[in-house]
Amino acid sequence: MDMDNFREMFLTEAAEHLQLMVDLLVQLDSDPQDQDGIDALFRGAHSIKGMAASMEYPETARLAHHLEDHLADCRQLGQISGVEIDWLLEAVDLLELLLGDIRNGRPERNVDSFIAGISKQPEAAVDCVAETKTVELTACGRGQLIQLQLQESVAIPGPRFLVLLKKLADLGTILESTPSTEDLLQGDAPNQLLVRL
Repeated sequence: MDMDNFREMFLTEAAEHLQLMVDLLVQLDSDPQDQDGIDALFRGAHSIKGMAASMEYPETARLAHHLEDHLADCRQLGQISGVEIDWLLEAVDLLELLLGDIRNGRPERNVDSFIAGISKQPEAAVDCVAETKTVELTACGRGQLIQLQLQESVAIPGPRFLVLLKKLADLGTILESTPSTEDLLQGDAPNQLLVRL
């Protein structure tokens, strides 16, 4: 088997692990003490690290290794915070971009700045949001219309919006959203979200 075949196998398996990790992070946002979910996240990061190291993709392996270390701490604590979930989703986005580099034959992007920020957890839960607009709905009904636009670097927008919808639901009643939660759960991947509270 030549290296192209090995590369394709790596890309396929790594993408499957990343999708599973995204699904687990969305579930953990609702149940942050789900030990099985945290364990499965750890195994996903460990698998990606091992595969990337064996294929000599150092930046991917290094980022996955730092995720693995962070998740090992979460395993010991027995829970994962909402801020950590947001940070881990950013890490998964970056891993997706690294896979894109590999898939397109480009050198892997450097992950130094991201890894340097690991010790400093993000203070805001919506660092990935590039733009937010709020409009009072007086003429056409009650509530506020909120438009959320993600940064272009977010590789997997659907799960990000699911997490943001949950955070907005903690602030008030969501009257409607476009796309809906159901559409997002089915894989809809928009770059903006409209929510009426």
